[in-house]
Amino acid sequence: MRKFLYKSSYIFIISFIILNLIAVWFDFVYMRSSIFKPLLFKNNNADAIVLGSSRALTGINTNILQNKINGNFNWFNYSIDDTHIETHLLELKLLLKSNRKPSLILLQYDRINAKDKDHQILERDYQFLPLSIDGNVDLWNYFKVKDYNFGGALYLLPVLKYIYYNTELTIPLLKRLFFGDFRYKSDKNGDYRYPVNKIDTIPCNVNYYDSLFVEDSHFTEFVDLCSQNSVKLIVYIAPIKCDEILSKSNVKGVSILNFSNFFKGKNWVFADGIHINSLGVDSFSYGLCKKVNYILNE
Repeated sequence: MRKFLYKSSYIFIISFIILNLIAVWFDFVYMRSSIFKPLLFKNNNADAIVLGSSRALTGINTNILQNKINGNFNWFNYSIDDTHIETHLLELKLLLKSNRKPSLILLQYDRINAKDKDHQILERDYQFLPLSIDGNVDLWNYFKVKDYNFGGALYLLPVLKYIYYNTELTIPLLKRLFFGDFRYKSDKNGDYRYPVNKIDTIPCNVNYYDSLFVEDSHFTEFVDLCSQNSVKLIVYIAPIKCDEILSKSNVKGVSILNFSNFFKGKNWVFADGIHINSLGVDSFSYGLCKKVNYILNE
């Protein structure tokens, strides 16, 4: 019996080591790809960026920002769907550590993508895990408090990130290995579109979201970090279908552009209650550029 236990333990340990080595190789495959936006931080030369959730990912035409916003900036949309302000703060920290400090940040933020209070690992958080091979402290601090420290195990043990309830990394990796490099929900500018034929038909008779702009601790830290690193920050509230979000015109000296009622009464430009479809993207982008230029010219 003892011999069997020794042999079983030996096989388990060797298998575990081999699986972790394979997972580290997977990380290196990812680091040489452009599948996820966090993988682009070190090589992207953008000096003006958009950060936000799916409402910024799907709601902006970055090419219009490139052509219409003053200053000869090189724009890229780093927004990721299903994320919140804590994720955007992590993106900012990683960008600053990679010596790719932007000159200008356009941050999409309001109550809807304020901090997730339960400290759970979000599906999109996995997109950052291949960067763990660089030993980044900010990334470690982000994961170690998630899921009652199980997030720390995901960070420290490479194999876990590919097997723990996770298709976020494994399926894109297989596509990368068999079909070549690609970008997940992103074109060359970082944008993604909801199709024109996706139109929300739910009537506006219920207020789904808190109407107040929320200044949580992560938002405050984001503002402070931009100030400390001489990064120009402009915050905007993306259009929503049924409500109007109330906000100040600025917070700690940072301009807040409120576009929550930009498409009031124009239900056909919404894919759902908080996302505009392709019919509204260009119109909103031009309106955004006009307001941003006004601030930059002050």
